Amino acid sequence: MNQKLVGIIPLIAAMMFVAVFAVGDNPAAAATDSQTATVTVNQNIALTVGNTAFGALNPGATGASSSNFDIANTGNVKSDIYVKADTSAFTSTAPVTDTIGIDEANYEIVGQSGNVAISAAAAAKVYDNLATARTGTNVFTTHQLIDIPAGAEDGDYSISLTYTAVKHGATAP
Repeated sequence: MNQKLVGIIPLIAAMMFVAVFAVGDNPAAAATDSQTATVTVNQNIALTVGNTAFGALNPGATGASSSNFDIANTGNVKSDIYVKADTSAFTSTAPVTDTIGIDEANYEIVGQSGNVAISAAAAAKVYDNLATARTGTNVFTTHQLIDIPAGAEDGDYSISLTYTAVKHGATAP
C-alpha cells in the first residue's frame, strides 16, 4: 500500500500544481463590450421682447423712430420671429377718443432684411433663423417706425403687439 501511496502523492502534487497555475492570475482572461448612451433634448421655443416708445411726436410726423429694443431667442431652437398687431389701430386714453389706424400710420418694424409693415391681418416675419445663445448671436436689436396723421388728436396712444417664435423653417403663425 505504501507503494501505491508513493505513486499517488506525486500525481496529486502535479494536479495541484496545474490547478494553481490554471486558476491563478491570468491577464489574458478578459472580456469587453461597448455601450451606446442616447439622450433626447426637448425643444424649448422661447423669446423675450423689450419695451419701446416713440415719445412725443407732432401731427404729420413721418418716419418717426421708436427707441431701440431687443428681441432675444431664449430657447434652444433656432427660430423665425414674427410680429402681429392685436388690433388694427392705436387707441387713445380718455378723454381723447381718437384712434390712429396702423394702415394710415404706415406702422413698420425694422426687420432683419428691411422694413416690415405691422398689421392685424397677418403676422409678418421680422427675423429669419435667429440663433440660440449656445449657437451664436441670439439677440436682434431693432426699432419701429410710424407716420402720424396730420389731423391726429393730441393725447397718448398705444397698441399691443404679439411676437411669435417658431422653429426655423416651420409654418408661419
